[in-house]
Amino acid sequence: MSTQTAERSGRSALRDEADVADLLLRAFEHMRKAELELRQRGEYVKARELERAAWELLGDAPPVRASYAQGRLGISDPTLRAWVARDIFQSADERPLRVTLASVARAELETRRIRANDQALTGRGITDALAQRLASARTLESPSLLRSLRKLGATSSAPEGHRSAERRSLALHEQIAARLDERMLASARRRVKRWLRSGGRVSIERARQWDAILADPLEAIRAAIVQDTPAMRDLRQDTPFAGTLSEAERLEILREAR
Repeated sequence: MSTQTAERSGRSALRDEADVADLLLRAFEHMRKAELELRQRGEYVKARELERAAWELLGDAPPVRASYAQGRLGISDPTLRAWVARDIFQSADERPLRVTLASVARAELETRRIRANDQALTGRGITDALAQRLASARTLESPSLLRSLRKLGATSSAPEGHRSAERRSLALHEQIAARLDERMLASARRRVKRWLRSGGRVSIERARQWDAILADPLEAIRAAIVQDTPAMRDLRQDTPFAGTLSEAERLEILREAR
């Protein structure tokens, strides 16, 4: 094979790889949009299943070249290197460097949220904010935390009662998500700011996790607070949305959950 033929073949393979990645990311975006629509209609079980399937789609995808991720996000060479070094793009230990498609999607999603909340952020500021948000998310999803939560559940003297409490909390937050508006959100944010200033009953780490969640746009917050994951179930034990529902509404929801 001549050098020119090999170069043409290489460029064709890169285009094919990029086309497949673009197709998967478009499918992912359609699935996430459908998930939010399901949540708005109150179909939370279906929404959770669709969310899980969307991330599994990207988790099963082959890694992509770092140059593809760079072009997709529109970032410079120094920013690309910084994002790989700080594990924003998760490398696949290949040469030329490749990164997981799921990490590309997550970086794109979180960057969009960061810019929506602070359009003045650029360069290093976005990198720092992005790294912090992803680090918080990984802490919530970390195997050690999940093992600790499972251990706590296994050693509970009333595990069924604990699960019932989790189901009631989820039911309450599903109703809160359905009604969540800017006024309710502002109240929850003020409560979290008080937690961050004073500490006390709610740990600083948990307050920081809620602060990161509440920094998102409204639709993303609605989706986050009803996630049925061990980490989110634990976080809901100290909710900044306490008092959002009237006592009559709360009792009715609890009766339905039982």
